[in-house]
Amino acid sequence: MNSLVIKKNQLQQIIEYCEQERPKEACGVLSGKDSQVANIYFLKNISDNPQFCYLVDPREQLAVFKEIRQKNQEVLAIFHSHIDAPAYPSPRDLELAFYPELVYLIVSFRNTPAEVRGFSIKEREIREVKIEVIPE
Repeated sequence: MNSLVIKKNQLQQIIEYCEQERPKEACGVLSGKDSQVANIYFLKNISDNPQFCYLVDPREQLAVFKEIRQKNQEVLAIFHSHIDAPAYPSPRDLELAFYPELVYLIVSFRNTPAEVRGFSIKEREIREVKIEVIPE
């Protein structure tokens, strides 16, 4: 995917959720069609070290992926936050990048305001993906 199209209010919802989850890393899934985000799924971080990495419960992720298919949508992106690291994939993020067709959206709180960037990760190769923010 070369770009991800998201409404301004959707992006704000993601940032607010990530802010609420601090000091833990927040995580979730974005679905839609043709690179346009339609739905946001906020998922629970079950990592043993949630301040430094995220881990989604496989059952919860499977249920969300099933719901997305039932809506005739596609999984477009997986998002998570970095509490005090840049909006760039960490070595741990590279290890967990199991879906090369998806965008990995990272919300960083290292600076104010929060920075949001998207990436394609395939075989540990990182490529930035354009995030196009459109009006509601």
